Amino acid sequence: MLALALAPFGCSPHQAASQAASPAPVSTAPLPAAYRRFMEQNRDRPEAYAGKTVQQIVNYQIGYENGQRAIANYERDIKRNAAKMAVLMDARVLAGRDGARAIAFDVVLHNKTAKAFKHVDVDLVVTDAATRKRVGDIELNIDHAVPPHAAVRFALPVRYANFGSATGTMMAASGRPKTYITRPDAIEFADGTDVGIADD
Repeated sequence: MLALALAPFGCSPHQAASQAASPAPVSTAPLPAAYRRFMEQNRDRPEAYAGKTVQQIVNYQIGYENGQRAIANYERDIKRNAAKMAVLMDARVLAGRDGARAIAFDVVLHNKTAKAFKHVDVDLVVTDAATRKRVGDIELNIDHAVPPHAAVRFALPVRYANFGSATGTMMAASGRPKTYITRPDAIEFADGTDVGIADD
C-alpha cells in the first residue's frame, strides 16, 4: 500500500506522509492519473520523488509520456519511409578510403524509377568491423544525377569534421576495417518533385 497516494497538490510525497501522521486534515480529492502512473512506475525508487510536489511529478510524467509518444511516432514514420524508399532506390557504400582529414566512400546508387534523380539523402552508420561498435553516423546529402532504371558508382569524400561529435571516433578508426549501413531517406527528382523524409 502506498501511503503517499493521498499527497495534496503543492505538497511533496514526504511532506504528505508526515502530515498523514498528524491530526491536520488531508485532501481527499482524486489524485491526477499522471501522478498515479508515476508512483506505480517508481514505487521502489523513493529518490525519484523525494522533495517533489504532486504538481511537479504530474508535469514530469506528462512531459515524459509526450516524449515517448513522439519517439514512437518518429520511429513509425522512419519505418514507413524506409519501406517506401526501398521500392524506389538502393544506396550502398562498398568501402571507405581513409585519409588524413577525410574518408572517401565508394558509393553505388540504383534508381528503380522511371524518373531521373537529381539529389538523394542517405543515412549512413559506420561501425568497426571487428568490434561491431558504432564509430560514426551522418546523413549524406548527395548531388549526383542518376538516370531512370540505372545504377551509378562514384567516390564521395566526406571530411571527418562533418561527423560532428563522432569526429574523434571516426579519426581513431582510420585504417581499421569498417562496415557501412545505409538507409535512403529522400529523393529529389530532376523534374523538381521529391519523395521521402528530408532534413530541412
